[in-house]
Amino acid sequence: MNDGGLPHPTGTCDGQPPWAFGFALVLGVLVLFLVPALRAGFGYDDRAVIHENPLVTGSVSGWEAWSRDFWHSAGDAGLYRPLVTLSLRAQADSPDPHPRPFHLVNLALHAYVVLLALCVWFPRGSLGWGGVVGLLLFAWHPVQTEVALWIPGRSSSLAAWLGLLGMWAWLRSGSRWRPAWAFLGVLGPLLVKEDGLAFAAWFAVMGSKRDRGALLLALGTYLGMRWHALGPHGWGAIHAPLMGLSLWERLQVGGRVLVWGCAEWVWPWRHPLAPDRAQLAAMAPWRWIVAGTLALGVWVSARRGRGHGSRPWTQNQRAALAAGATACLPWLQLLPAPELFAPRFLYLPMLWAIPLLDRWFPKPVRPRPWALLAVGSVCWMGVQGLVPAYHDALGYWEYRRRVEPGRGEVWNGLGNEWLRTGSDLKAQAAFEQAIQVDPGYSRSYVGLALCAERSGQLAKAAEWLDQALLRQPDNPVALANRARLWMQELAWGPALALYQRAAALQPGRAVFWRGVARCSFELGDKELGRKALETALELDPGDARAHRLLERWLR
Repeated sequence: MNDGGLPHPTGTCDGQPPWAFGFALVLGVLVLFLVPALRAGFGYDDRAVIHENPLVTGSVSGWEAWSRDFWHSAGDAGLYRPLVTLSLRAQADSPDPHPRPFHLVNLALHAYVVLLALCVWFPRGSLGWGGVVGLLLFAWHPVQTEVALWIPGRSSSLAAWLGLLGMWAWLRSGSRWRPAWAFLGVLGPLLVKEDGLAFAAWFAVMGSKRDRGALLLALGTYLGMRWHALGPHGWGAIHAPLMGLSLWERLQVGGRVLVWGCAEWVWPWRHPLAPDRAQLAAMAPWRWIVAGTLALGVWVSARRGRGHGSRPWTQNQRAALAAGATACLPWLQLLPAPELFAPRFLYLPMLWAIPLLDRWFPKPVRPRPWALLAVGSVCWMGVQGLVPAYHDALGYWEYRRRVEPGRGEVWNGLGNEWLRTGSDLKAQAAFEQAIQVDPGYSRSYVGLALCAERSGQLAKAAEWLDQALLRQPDNPVALANRARLWMQELAWGPALALYQRAAALQPGRAVFWRGVARCSFELGDKELGRKALETALELDPGDARAHRLLERWLR
């Protein structure tokens, strides 16, 4: 391949990547994130991903990761990420693993990706202003706190790591082996995260016909594996916030998501970590100004190279532009997704921005220690503001309560954490506040029902659950909890009907199938009970209650 296929910054080249600068980047990553990673526990939904997932705990064969939705144990979300699940499984060395190893692996992955980006895009050792800024922002930007400290956030860094490894090997191998590296450099990221499709865009621009053939084979392999695991309905989250909207309506929201992401990149302090539709609709004017300015800058810069005397685009820079645009496609909500935006959505677009910034600002520069220290200090302040959100689950919801006090989902999450830690009075107050700010949010009524049940007020608990189902008839947790109350009254028929509805909505929840089995046995339908119990044990062979029920049925 000729030199036009590689980034070609101006200035002298010493033939080696700038390792001193790379060392400074990794050192900065450690300074910013190592202490928070050592102190962090299981945050947000880490427990659901690790402790409550039979695939991670080892109750189910690891091969099942290739045939299940990433969230199958908690409710399918249209996400096929077997390599993330297997990476978590490899670290879960006990039923109650310690969080520190998970956080350290996340941190190591991010540091490794930074070094790979340096090696892939600056192999000749010359750095322009744009390349320095791009690498610094990618390595140290406060939005990377989520990827570094939230355990499932490793999906972004793991996808980038596998994709960059494929690119690095492809760039340095002979033509004979390049199709194999193109295949692996596309399939690997896709098996980690859906927006790993960005690497397919890079190889499509950079590769030969044989490489593009390998690329198509990788895409076909991924689609076949995904279809086998999730079926024809696995292309959107079942409980997505935009489910039921037309493509045009989703694109309108997705456009606002793009604007939100640009503003988050420029000013990441004290922003909602997961905005909802109302926040996007009432977006502050300054976000539009920021996004418009960035878009105008990209458009003007993209036109450079057409005039006389301008530097032409290299093949690799065109590939990076195509890959960066592809990485932003999921933001547009072309298919319903579990959430509208999260800081980790910026990871791959920021990665692909590095060679583009180097093209637009190519003047050679040697990073000065004082400049690195100044940038690091600003990033450190930003990271310190976001660290509490990822320290543990309670800290996550406390952070969101401070920045989003008028959102029912936030108060409900806070109530669930207080309930889990045994602070029932605080939990009840949080659920009541959730209902006050959002009376239509059904999960808060489920929380109040749990509080009432734990205090022995079963009739009140039933009333709260009926209120929850009135507002959201397809709430599977409300259905299962109401069924459990019917069981306590020995009303096996109504309980069975509700458990069956819950299991149909979330077929990956073993507890729902166990409920179906129990009710069926009590009603004398041993065949239905046997099938339901087999399903429950298939989903979670370590379910002790299901085993006791099986022993009772066999007797």
